[in-house]
Amino acid sequence: MAVFIHIRPDERGGIDWETIKDCLNGIGRKRHSERTLFGELFSDPSFTIKSFVEKDSKKEILIQIPDLFSGMASYSKHYYQEYREWKKQNFEQEQLSLFETQKDELTSRKIYCSKILDYFYEKCKLNKMSVSLQSNKCLYSYKPNKPLNFWHYQPQGDYDKAPTKK
Repeated sequence: MAVFIHIRPDERGGIDWETIKDCLNGIGRKRHSERTLFGELFSDPSFTIKSFVEKDSKKEILIQIPDLFSGMASYSKHYYQEYREWKKQNFEQEQLSLFETQKDELTSRKIYCSKILDYFYEKCKLNKMSVSLQSNKCLYSYKPNKPLNFWHYQPQGDYDKAPTKK
């Protein structure tokens, strides 16, 4: 049984949506099968992209949700040290310290992003979502069967290159 899906990515310059659509269509045609005593069973339904239309996220609010999650993943990967510095500064402010320490100034944007990341991570821990932040120095999921999954692209060899923006 094929599943038909509709994809509505955010309008953005520099992203080759046609290539992404082609890759997704290729994956959608694959099916996982297992041979059993009772014959061959298909466990993964195939899917077909019914429509793929770029939309303005200011007008289509739901598009902002994946942007938020991908933004947190990217921020955690690229600015983990800034997040740790913010966390350390927050902890120090809560303590009564006898000594003045030299603190690196974080931009208001990084402070804001760190607050969001920290709030999200604390909620993941509270709800046992199996999302890690410290071990890989970025948001990372160890259990793909949980509702939230974070993984970062890693090349499998010299031949394997990550997708890049135009």
